[in-house]
Amino acid sequence: MCVSAEKRWQLFRTYSQVVTKYLAVFLISVAAYCGKDSLNAPFAYDDEGTIVQNRTIRPETPMKVLWESDYWSQNLTSSDSHKSYRPLTTLTFRWNYSRSQLETYEYHIVNVLIHGVVTCLAFWVLSITFLSNPKKEMQLEDEEENSTVAKLLMMEEEEKEEEEEHKTNLTTSPTISAFKEERNTKEALKKLWLSDTSTNKNDQIMEQNSMNQYAATIEFVENFDSIPFWASIMFGVHAIHAEAVCNTTGRAETLYSFFYLLGLIFYVYSVKNSFKCTIPYLKLDLMLIFNWFLAALMCVCTILSMLCKETGIFLPPMCVLWHFCYLLYVQNNSTRDVYRIQVNWLSFFIRFVLLALFTVVLGLIRLSWNGESPPEFTYKQNPAALNEDNLTRWLSIPWVWCLYLWTLAYPAVLCCDWSGNSISLLTSLSDRRTYLLFTFFACFIFLFFYFIYRLPRLSHSQYFLICSFGLLFLPFLLASNIIRPIGAMKAERLIYLPCLGFCMMFVYFLWIILYKLKFSKAFMIAILAAHYYRLQDRVRDWDDSLYLWERAYENNPVSLHTKYNYSLNLTKHNRFKEAEVHLKAILKEDRDDPASAFLLCLVYVNTNRAPKANKLAKRLLRIKKYNRPAEARMRSNLMTIRALCEDNIIKRAKLHTQSVESDPSNSYAIERAQAYQNFLIEMGVLPKIMPGQI
Repeated sequence: MCVSAEKRWQLFRTYSQVVTKYLAVFLISVAAYCGKDSLNAPFAYDDEGTIVQNRTIRPETPMKVLWESDYWSQNLTSSDSHKSYRPLTTLTFRWNYSRSQLETYEYHIVNVLIHGVVTCLAFWVLSITFLSNPKKEMQLEDEEENSTVAKLLMMEEEEKEEEEEHKTNLTTSPTISAFKEERNTKEALKKLWLSDTSTNKNDQIMEQNSMNQYAATIEFVENFDSIPFWASIMFGVHAIHAEAVCNTTGRAETLYSFFYLLGLIFYVYSVKNSFKCTIPYLKLDLMLIFNWFLAALMCVCTILSMLCKETGIFLPPMCVLWHFCYLLYVQNNSTRDVYRIQVNWLSFFIRFVLLALFTVVLGLIRLSWNGESPPEFTYKQNPAALNEDNLTRWLSIPWVWCLYLWTLAYPAVLCCDWSGNSISLLTSLSDRRTYLLFTFFACFIFLFFYFIYRLPRLSHSQYFLICSFGLLFLPFLLASNIIRPIGAMKAERLIYLPCLGFCMMFVYFLWIILYKLKFSKAFMIAILAAHYYRLQDRVRDWDDSLYLWERAYENNPVSLHTKYNYSLNLTKHNRFKEAEVHLKAILKEDRDDPASAFLLCLVYVNTNRAPKANKLAKRLLRIKKYNRPAEARMRSNLMTIRALCEDNIIKRAKLHTQSVESDPSNSYAIERAQAYQNFLIEMGVLPKIMPGQI
């Protein structure tokens, strides 16, 4: 007998609700990014290095070069490389370039679509890991507190129902569902495993399987609770995502997050399906093979995620953490059979050993690709982690973590650049900020030991919070400067996926508060609306490069790097006087900064002050030779400035030639040299002076 039409209609309605929620999550998460100006915004910030000047995305470049180069098109084994190896992300840029060259619309639309899909995967992850409804759980706790007698009666009724079902199952069909109900002794399990199914009971078996499938479907659909829905929406509209989505270079964040969450989904289903096996790992059946296939897919997703960004390698540790907490929660709240518990923990131990070996081997292979030279970063990029004083490092790095958490909780001040002196370092214990830092660590240590103490009696709330913290911390581990310093002190794009763990905890606590205070969901909607409004405002910052750096300068006026980029964009819009003010302020603090000095030379040249530009360029070339390969571009630029300031035709031609020879890939030097070459040809003097030299 099949499921009735009424129950089929109920299944249809529940599935329709799920599809509607997914569609709502997707549309809300992409809506703020779909403005006409946003999708047609020019390349900005790091896009110049990863796309505009990236030779590996050009179709004429062999594919082999792409797999041997880092994210910035430098050879991965070179000493000048930052060792950021993300070939799959670069491969998507190459695909975009083959379709639209440097037209930005397709680059932006792909970023937005990936973000929408990641948000849907976040909803899926939360739905399958969120075991029950906290509201119902709290109602049960309130009822238990109010009536102990009712609780005892309920337990007696449940025990009677279990005994009746036990007797019925033993006398009818020893199927898998009957085996699940039999949890008394190991001998009974073996007896059920070895018994045969009677052929005259086929109709009853089919009916029972159909009803079990229907009940499992309803139970699965009911897990799509409000908390996963609101948490995923908050993740989708959080303002810190603007940098990862609007900045095309941020595709590495969204792509690795896609494979990270997809691999986690595979692993969760692999573990949960193992509970449906009759005796896992004692009989080779299709369900067991399918479970290991899902685990293998998780490993494939780990590799793909790592090839999008290095952080993807922490997917197996996240899976192990979830599996451990899940077993503790299930053990404390459902099964009471010792034999079954031992089998489940044996499964966990086998998976833990294999995943640990897989992660270590994969990490060693990835490190071997870097070559012998480690990545080199300048002090200005990450002063907190590259400071020579140990105390300053130990205090400043955790302080940056606190700033990350504050940005997640209150994303009012957002900036695309936090390098240099943007964040004041903690140099001594007398700094008042150390009190906040110690308070933060004291709370963290207390919660850590509290959860360790509660592990044998892990509740639903503790299970969910531990998993949320794992999703907040593990994807952030590489960016935390714990393992090794990175090339950024603070960047909003680095907390793209960790933001999901924060949203899980925030919505969970807020949901409990709203329930206790009898508030409506309108309060939750108001909070999400505020996040959406802040996101729209932040997305507009990325519509124009000048406006982006203008807002960055407003929020972070002390950063020299921010002042430089703001000045650079001012010069592109012929606002030379404003640019000169900021550039002189930079050189007042860092007199020998070559990039700012070169830009100031350009300002002098464009405002008919060539002698000043020539004097400044000569001084920079005199105090430093710029002989290293990484410095060739700056030497080429300064030689070009000298050429533009030279009145003598022969000397100017020689300087243009030297500027191109210093860096043959410098498009600015080549453009100016070719322009002067054409001028000499028109004047009819080129063959008489330097035949074949320019």
